[in-house]
Amino acid sequence: MALFRTAGPEPEPISLADAKAHLRVDHDTEDELIAALIVMAREVTERRCSLVLGRQNWRLTCDAVCTAEPTLLPLHPVRAIDAVTVYDEFGVARALDVESYRLCGNRRPASVAFRTLPTAVDMENGVEIDIAAGFDADDIPAPLRQAMMLLIGQGYETRGGFSASEQPVAVPQGYEVLVQPFRLVRI
Repeated sequence: MALFRTAGPEPEPISLADAKAHLRVDHDTEDELIAALIVMAREVTERRCSLVLGRQNWRLTCDAVCTAEPTLLPLHPVRAIDAVTVYDEFGVARALDVESYRLCGNRRPASVAFRTLPTAVDMENGVEIDIAAGFDADDIPAPLRQAMMLLIGQGYETRGGFSASEQPVAVPQGYEVLVQPFRLVRI
């Protein structure tokens, strides 16, 4: 099973203007650095919480699916299943009819249940599930936005070189408190 992003997020969930206001930067000479810090903060927070922040498109590939058990989707929130493509033993692609599967997106993790079993696939990554996922930028919970701002601030303040004894802490104080309620706990 493999998962990779095919598009997005466009735009980033925190705008350059918002990040600059948070940092109290009123010039444009460091816009490239600040834009990179926005991407870093989003990616770190997405991994920490197993969430998709900002609208993105993803592709999940797997060897097979079955009707007995839904296929779990390692993304949240899932907006839609855009397509399911199955490859036969000759590598010929066939798109499944939307009536043959159903998104179970109200729980975490979301899943896709297949009503009819796709043609037998006997190849590695023979099933592709295209997924639209992510919060709208305006719908990202405030604590997650603030957590990203903390990371952006720390990255901006500590962008220079430091000796081993002067290295800043891994995450800013308060970051874990902000993201903890959104983390997916596996039992």
